[in-house]
Amino acid sequence: MSGTLDRTFGEEPIPVPHKLQGSGSDSGNNYPPSGPVDGDRRRSLYLASRRNFPNTFLDVFDKPPPLGTFGRRDVSSVPTQALALLNDPFVAGQAKAWAERITATKLSAAERADRMFLEAFARTPTAAEREGALALVGSDSRGWADLALVLFNAKEFIHVP
Repeated sequence: MSGTLDRTFGEEPIPVPHKLQGSGSDSGNNYPPSGPVDGDRRRSLYLASRRNFPNTFLDVFDKPPPLGTFGRRDVSSVPTQALALLNDPFVAGQAKAWAERITATKLSAAERADRMFLEAFARTPTAAEREGALALVGSDSRGWADLALVLFNAKEFIHVP
């Protein structure tokens, strides 16, 4: 959605972002380097998998454990997933990048809202949805990132029929 995905094939694994403030991570311990929040814009396939440094964002969404084979992926819908989509720095960054991409166009506000709905849901918004989206955006340019975050958290975006 944000247009920032690096589709390069292969290369070295990307370190998983981890937070070790106050744990002495800066004092020469043998901790692996912390990776970027956005995984260096690569697919999660390229993220390094370390037992002691899990990717907490992907764990919330039922990432299989890295210690062995896993025949079928768990499927769950729990409140922590919704909270992660609302509050995680990665999701907020992607919403901001999507908003910047949309606002860089010469479209009117209504056309931008239509474009975002089309990209997120493969349909244009209803009149009420467009009106609500434009009310959320208002006259503040940061409102487009808020709209992007709302669309990321919509049931229609999360659950593919």
